[in-house]
Amino acid sequence: MVQVIHPLGSQEKIWKYFFLTCILAILWTLTGAFTGELYSGDETRVAGIAASMYYGGEWIIPKLNGTPFLEYPPLYYQLTSLSYHLFGLNDIAAKLPSALAAFGGILLFFLWAQKLQFSPFYAMISSFMLMSSAPYFSNGRICRVDMLLCFFIIMALYGATCFLHSGGSHKEHLFGWVLLAAGVAGGIMTKGLVGAAIPASGLGIFIILEDILDRKFRIMRYIIIGLAFLAALIPPAVWLWILYLKNGYEAFHEVAVVNGIGRFSGAQGDHVEPVYWYLVRTPEFFQPYLIFVLGGLYYMIRKAWKKQDRKAIYLLCLFLVPYLMLT
Repeated sequence: MVQVIHPLGSQEKIWKYFFLTCILAILWTLTGAFTGELYSGDETRVAGIAASMYYGGEWIIPKLNGTPFLEYPPLYYQLTSLSYHLFGLNDIAAKLPSALAAFGGILLFFLWAQKLQFSPFYAMISSFMLMSSAPYFSNGRICRVDMLLCFFIIMALYGATCFLHSGGSHKEHLFGWVLLAAGVAGGIMTKGLVGAAIPASGLGIFIILEDILDRKFRIMRYIIIGLAFLAALIPPAVWLWILYLKNGYEAFHEVAVVNGIGRFSGAQGDHVEPVYWYLVRTPEFFQPYLIFVLGGLYYMIRKAWKKQDRKAIYLLCLFLVPYLMLT
C-alpha cells in the first residue's frame, strides 16, 4: 500500500467518502452471504459446530458430532450460533458473521487510512482495493474463521496507530490502547495465538527500531503496550480456565499446547509447509493488485532507507515482519 499524504480535508468531505465506502462495502460484502451454498469441508464443519451450539446450548466448548473440537477458540462458532438464533438454521445465517466481519474491517480500514494521513478520497480507494482483493473477497463469503480474524487484526493495528500517533491527546491514547487490546483479544478468541502474534511482531519490531533510530529507550511505551497484550489475554484465560474445569487437563493441553504453540513450533504435522510456501503463494494472495503492492513496497523501502520516514518504517514492519514470522 503506497502512503499518499494529502491534507485531510474538511469533516464534511471525510464523512462523504466514509458514507460512500459504507455503501460500497454493503454492496460488495454483505451480498456475499446470499450467494452460493456451503461447500463441503471447512465450511460445513464450522457450520456444524455452530449448529451443535445452537441445538445443545453449549456455548463454551465447541463440539462436532458430540465430541469437543478444540482446534480454535469458540468466538466464531458462538457468533454463527447467535446468527442461527436470529435468522434460522440456513446457509445465509452461517455466512453472515464472515460478511459482517468483512464489512466492519473495511470501515476500520478507512479510518486507519485516515489516521495515516491519507486523504478521504485515497482512504476510500484503499478500502475498495482491500474489499476487492481476491482473499478478502472470497473469505467474506464463506463460513470460516479467517475473516473474523482479519477484522480483529485490522482493529488491533488501527488501535496501535491511534496509540502511537495520538498527538498528545490522552483520549485518543486511551482509545487506541483499548482498540489494540480488544483487537488482540478478539483475534485470540477467534483463531488462537496467531491473533496476538501478527500484531505483536510488527508492532514490537517497529517500536524497537524507532528507539534505535532516536537513540532513546522509552520504557513506558513498552510497558503500556505490553499491558494491552496482557489485558487481551484475560478473555482467553477465562475460557481456558472454564475449559479446564469442565474437561480437565487434556482439553487444556490440546488448546494451549497442541493447537496453540504447536502451530508455530512445527509440532503439528498437518500445518508444516516448505519455508518458501508463502513466497510461492504471494501472487495469489495479492491479486489483482500485486503490481501495486510491489510498487508500494519499493516506494516505502526508499522512503525508509533514504529519509528514515517513520510511517514508511511502520507500514513495512506491519507488513513484512508477520510475513517473515509466519514463514
